[in-house]
Amino acid sequence: YQCGTCLASQFDLHPILNHKVGDVFQCRRCLRYECGSRWEPFEMESHGLMGVCLKKIHALTTNQHHHGLVSGGGSSGSVGKLKLVDASWVWTEPHCMRLKVRVTVQANVLDDAIAIRQRAIVEFFVRWKQCSDCNKEFTNNTWHSIVQVRQKRPHVAEGSVSRGLMVLEMALAKAKHARRNILDLKTVQNGFDFY
Repeated sequence: YQCGTCLASQFDLHPILNHKVGDVFQCRRCLRYECGSRWEPFEMESHGLMGVCLKKIHALTTNQHHHGLVSGGGSSGSVGKLKLVDASWVWTEPHCMRLKVRVTVQANVLDDAIAIRQRAIVEFFVRWKQCSDCNKEFTNNTWHSIVQVRQKRPHVAEGSVSRGLMVLEMALAKAKHARRNILDLKTVQNGFDFY
């Protein structure tokens, strides 16, 4: 048998950690980062951005066993589920479009008989991707539905505005959250068309 330090030197967890690392997407215009299905503003080297990066490491998010390379003999050994112990930022140039995270992981090796810890630097590439909000602003005529509001009253003279439509127009003017998903508004006879 070998001690834990000698055994840890024989297993290399770097290829396991750097395998299938996803890119980090940032909107070029608003500089928000994609996290799941939403876009969030994060400062460089913030805790929130660290969480986005750690979720991109495939080896930390799966529950399967990995095969680590054993140095020297060229054979492979079974590495159990990786557990994150510590993570910290490694400084990179702001314009290089790369993020580096130093992670310390713990893994059980040799059929979960011995636990080893190793540090590795995982590199992420920042890619440009337009967020949905900026896409709505730059792309014309990409509406998914149209809402047509009409009010026909026989005693209202032609060309005059009915009171119901005025109330709707004032409510939309006050409610910013309601206008967020409206791309275009056209006034038509007896009502409005919302795109």
